[in-house]
Amino acid sequence: SADVYRCASTGLEYSGAVCNGQCGAQECAWVRSEARAWHDDDGSTLVRFSATAAGTYQLTIMVAGYPTLSAVPLVVAPAAVDVTAVEMLSASSSVQAGSQGAFSLAVQDSFG
Repeated sequence: SADVYRCASTGLEYSGAVCNGQCGAQECAWVRSEARAWHDDDGSTLVRFSATAAGTYQLTIMVAGYPTLSAVPLVVAPAAVDVTAVEMLSASSSVQAGSQGAFSLAVQDSFG
């Protein structure tokens, strides 16, 4: 699938690599994924897509505006943690040697 990104300073949309080159990675925000299909001359079709939000979805395949099968559940797991977006929420201000301290972090994947 092709991911589409929008440059914050210009509002123009690009693929990821082009957006990074034109605007810099900090200016590029993900907008959407566009599914692409590949046809093999044997009657089969391979469709690829990019999911950007973890959760459970209902996948429906439509041809000419009509569903071809009953919806099937699709579970999307979170992506790897984006270490550049980790935030410290709280931490022990002092800890005695030999005892335990505590801290709390907010983590997210690269899609938020």
